[in-house]
Amino acid sequence: MKIGVYCALRAIFIVLLFLTADGISAQNRIGKSLHQYKAPGLKSEIKETVANSITSAVVTPLPSKPFSGNSVTVIGLGTSANGLGWGYAGGQRTHLWADDNLKTVALIHLMGPATNPPNLSGYLAVDKAVNMGQTPADWTVNWQVYASNRFSGGIWQDQARFPQLGIVNPTGNTSAGNSYISYFAPVIDGTNWKNYTYGRVNWDTQSDSTKHLTNFNPPPYHHIPDGFFISQTNVAYTVDLDFDAATGTYNNQLIVGVGTWNITSHDFQYTYSALPLIGNLETIPLTPRIAASPDGNDVWIACIGNNGDGYPMFDSTYYPIFFHSDDAGQTWGAPIAVTLDGWNGLPAVTNFISDYRLEMVFPGQIPPRDQIAYSTAFDCDLVVDKWRNPHIGVGIHLAGSPGFSVVTGDSLFAIFHIYTYNRGTTWCARAVGFPKKFRGFFPASQGISEDNRVNVAINKTGNHFFFTWLDSPNQPDTTNIQPDIFARGFDANTCKYTNYAGLDQGSNVTGNSPISGAAWFGDASYYVFSYSDTSFVIPIATETISQGNIVNNPVSFNYIPDFSFPSNSFTIYEGGPPWGDNCWIYCYDGIKEKSHTDYRLSLIVTPNPARNTVNFLMNLPETGNFRIDIYSLLGENVLCRELTEGEPGQHSVTLEISNLSPGIYFYTVTQGSQRACGKLLVE
Repeated sequence: MKIGVYCALRAIFIVLLFLTADGISAQNRIGKSLHQYKAPGLKSEIKETVANSITSAVVTPLPSKPFSGNSVTVIGLGTSANGLGWGYAGGQRTHLWADDNLKTVALIHLMGPATNPPNLSGYLAVDKAVNMGQTPADWTVNWQVYASNRFSGGIWQDQARFPQLGIVNPTGNTSAGNSYISYFAPVIDGTNWKNYTYGRVNWDTQSDSTKHLTNFNPPPYHHIPDGFFISQTNVAYTVDLDFDAATGTYNNQLIVGVGTWNITSHDFQYTYSALPLIGNLETIPLTPRIAASPDGNDVWIACIGNNGDGYPMFDSTYYPIFFHSDDAGQTWGAPIAVTLDGWNGLPAVTNFISDYRLEMVFPGQIPPRDQIAYSTAFDCDLVVDKWRNPHIGVGIHLAGSPGFSVVTGDSLFAIFHIYTYNRGTTWCARAVGFPKKFRGFFPASQGISEDNRVNVAINKTGNHFFFTWLDSPNQPDTTNIQPDIFARGFDANTCKYTNYAGLDQGSNVTGNSPISGAAWFGDASYYVFSYSDTSFVIPIATETISQGNIVNNPVSFNYIPDFSFPSNSFTIYEGGPPWGDNCWIYCYDGIKEKSHTDYRLSLIVTPNPARNTVNFLMNLPETGNFRIDIYSLLGENVLCRELTEGEPGQHSVTLEISNLSPGIYFYTVTQGSQRACGKLLVE
């Protein structure tokens, strides 16, 4: 009885708080009638083309970006006939691969000048190194691994493009000479995409190689695979769109290849299957990526998609979509779409832009934050941790109007780490960097544009992740035409990010290097090199454009062998700055047992929307009573539950809500002076 009286009195204050902040109009944001605000007056930036874009006003520029504390070395590598397929129009495909056990690294690209045959882009070459590629003497460059040799009708029929690679290290092997470089690429006959090609070459013996061509009889179609990965159990994975570029036909599915390593022939044998994607996507999905957990059991696919204005997704822009397999890619679950914005969006996304800067975009009146549209950029990158959870790096920005517009400007665009700690039930987000611009022109004199693509690397243990992106550190440059590579690390054991000079920001990798301001098309290996003292070296490559147009003229490559994060650089807790109000909730990683001093009251409510039951997963900061209250829009306390727990830490409470009518409700969890709150949709 006392609990009931307390709940009734307390409801008066709580409902006034909610109605003042949110209003009865919240009910109008359900379903297809959701009103959504996009940044006005911006034209769409289209993937892989130069667009006419009007950027938002730059206000109170951020401080100049920091330079790296260690001046890195830059080693010149091989050449390519042109920049297509690596960097420019190359997405975040797997071009660079490091093997931490063998301390080897390899980069794949088209062949170029001073090679045999010269300037034939249908051939593939590898630059490979031992000893982590620390000196020029460790490298062999322009090492041919693929030849285009099918000539008919006046044209080569098997010209390889957009290549990807990985290093296969047989079980128990400790010698680079007994490992293999495995490649995968689409081929073209000069006009049409016709086949996949794949094969391998022994690390030491160029003649010990294979070449295979796979041709589908459409449908299904195949396009240009964005995803390629080799697990630590030596299973290869590739993912592509069932898309015909000639006709624009997309069959609403992905094509997934699984390659089994044959220990006799030392080669992969692929099987392919179709994986249906969400059927009401307004556009074809973008950049599907694939990766497996260190034990090889769990495989994840991540891509970027759009479903128009259809409920239940609030987004009318691009958002992440995931697939999960818990049997090494043999079977797959249904697609998991991650909401960025709206009433059930990721709080770190909906609150990362300050009111001050939102006023520059929405002059006169800032819309409610849960009605502002956000979108990912056109690319993401993916790794999978030791706990079998996916992590992506992706750019997120205000959505512009009309169409799929990228709103850029100071602090309006951020690099985000998006992940789940319970294999897809709950999703978390954290901003790790704030580039000035989504798109850059490298070099500016040539007008060659490229999107600001994020790369994610991981250690082989699977508990440290590293994000790299491009930004122009010089204060006057707000257009990202003089890019450096920036990097940020995350330690999943301690749930902390790296700092720069004690600040919550990334480190400039190339700022003091010979390619300062010219680190074009940066790419990072999937795996990093690690030391016993838990410091990590991130293998990074860039491209240099020395003459003419990148499409028609050769380019060259660079390698950075010595950028590292020591163990003592992981100091910034994942919670980050307190964006939003007192109800802002961030995700505890749930990976390790934290000390009691690490806790603040936080919670995750799932499912949401809910029907019969709802679960409150809470991190309690102290021992003692805590209270769960649920209120209707009219302020009625429809559920009040007080519980006593013996220890601080993580607790789960499931409540029966089958007696609640469909609609929007508000919940609060209170312990002592701390409170966390949010919205609950009952179906």
